[in-house]
Amino acid sequence: MTLVSPALDQIRLDVSTRQLFELLPDVSFFIKDKAGRLIHCNEVHRRGIFRYGNADDLYGKANHDFFPNALANSFAEDDQRVIRDGESIVEQCELNITSAGSLSWFCTTKVPARDCHGKIVGLVGISRRLEAADHRIGDFELLSAALDHIQKNFSQQIRVQTLAAACQLTEATFRREFEKLFRMTPLQFILRLRLHEACLRLSANSDSIGDIAYQCGFDDQNYFARFFKRTMNMTPSEFRARQNPRQDSTRPENRSEK
Repeated sequence: MTLVSPALDQIRLDVSTRQLFELLPDVSFFIKDKAGRLIHCNEVHRRGIFRYGNADDLYGKANHDFFPNALANSFAEDDQRVIRDGESIVEQCELNITSAGSLSWFCTTKVPARDCHGKIVGLVGISRRLEAADHRIGDFELLSAALDHIQKNFSQQIRVQTLAAACQLTEATFRREFEKLFRMTPLQFILRLRLHEACLRLSANSDSIGDIAYQCGFDDQNYFARFFKRTMNMTPSEFRARQNPRQDSTRPENRSEK
């Protein structure tokens, strides 16, 4: 990929390293400047996540230009921890948007990018979908029973006490370990998982939005619509229309969304 940003010249990262990341099929590689703006990325990052046609459409843009607010705010906060505080973020689990437009789990690492004088001038990062990051799965062993229970019962009411007991942990210890791994509470995780499943079902079938909300554990369709829009920056019907352009978007439940 042609490097178009002068800011890239400040960062001590040789051309061969950048070329190496161009050849990795499942790793998203990116470099940001001190303001958190993208100044370089590989093909996986460009096409797999942002789906932009060429680099000029990407460079100079920041998180809020690409992601819904809920995700962008989280990513921007992490970027500043790296850029402002010099802190490295290693193998962090986070939700991101796939090339299909749905949510999925990714493992992300970000480290400070420095100039020839050692001054932080941005960050360098890599990210890949959790399914491909086999070495990361071991970190889930402590909570594996809870994760299995959530995945099998996400459409039902789930109590934290039940999850903690499944892992043979006290509730306080379970909450602490869970938030350390996922950077969100168990309830937030369950809601995101339900949303992920809703995205898949909106893309894959023609069930009504109310039915999909219920299937995914949302008893109140209006709450589901508000939560979906707040997280994805679009209503469920708008998301479905983008995934299935030919599908009729004039249903009554679509017109009633807020």
